[in-house]
Amino acid sequence: MTIPNNIKHWLYTLKEWFCKLFDCGKIGGGTPPPTEEPEGGETKEDDVLSGNIILEDLVELFNYNIKIMSIGRKMVFPMYFQILMHQEDYNEKKTLLPVWTPEIIRNFYQLLKEKQDKYLDCRPIAKKWVFSYSPCRLEKTVDIDTDDNDIITVKKGNIVSTAALYSEDIDPTNDIKVSIKVNNSDIIKTANLNLSALDGIDILDEGLFTYKFDDNYLSTDKPKVEKINQSPIDENPKGNPEPPIIEEDNKPLATISFEDNHHEYKYTMKMSPIYISSVKDTRTTSNILKINNPNLKNGHVQIKYEKGKFFLCAFGETRLNEKPVELSTPGNIIWRPLANNSDILMNGEIQVKFKKI
Repeated sequence: MTIPNNIKHWLYTLKEWFCKLFDCGKIGGGTPPPTEEPEGGETKEDDVLSGNIILEDLVELFNYNIKIMSIGRKMVFPMYFQILMHQEDYNEKKTLLPVWTPEIIRNFYQLLKEKQDKYLDCRPIAKKWVFSYSPCRLEKTVDIDTDDNDIITVKKGNIVSTAALYSEDIDPTNDIKVSIKVNNSDIIKTANLNLSALDGIDILDEGLFTYKFDDNYLSTDKPKVEKINQSPIDENPKGNPEPPIIEEDNKPLATISFEDNHHEYKYTMKMSPIYISSVKDTRTTSNILKINNPNLKNGHVQIKYEKGKFFLCAFGETRLNEKPVELSTPGNIIWRPLANNSDILMNGEIQVKFKKI
């Protein structure tokens, strides 16, 4: 039995209405399928999926979720997005997705900036944005009391997008979390990408991207600064072999920012080297940044400035931009380059942000 086109049109409209009513997913574009096929196999303009279609759809979805997730003066927003695409659209656009995603996130930040004055607390729930793009081969089968079933798929030129507060697991090998896993994908190994042009996006797998949340999107009028006593140093403890070298004019070189007990702190590096230490460190010079955590070592991390570049070494468990740092010893100090906007994680619990000035 063949279902007439007008019945298909009515079913699609009814399905879309129910989805909106029960919030079961936002349908990109929201237009019913055409009643006629294009002649000669030509592609109609409405069937072309552009970056702006995805951008507008996700920004609208993001804005809607802020409204329903936020409470009182606490802004809450989703950071995990699943985007289902027509199979042909996905095949055509998959190499553009890591280029488009940072622009989507920039629009998210702009929306957050516009809304932040209404809220006292705008901190994110998750550490990273997660975007999972998948080809949708089959969405749903509708039984209309006949021997035939009408198979509804994502219409070419549109997307189906859903949002969640965060993703508990972004392991690309976990088929439960990724809508459709692309088997034997080696896009990361073979792609000739200029990663710096992708604004720090991490490509975990084909169609699966993460992007670290930028804490600086919020404006802070008076950031809290860690006060450090500037009395002279009495000794040079073992494991910290280099004396402080005051830079010309004592000009700021970089900042180290971190959060402690829901308060933000910022330390300005004005000499080289500096030491990030435990609160138990008894030294009192201004090149010692003490963090209120007894589990850190004295001089847990050292940062130095030399010939216009920054370097880092670690004497305790440390990860630099999520990669483990080889530990130094007093007789074998291992310096490694320290890039701007780097994240330094100590003992798996204390994270600081390094930014050069």
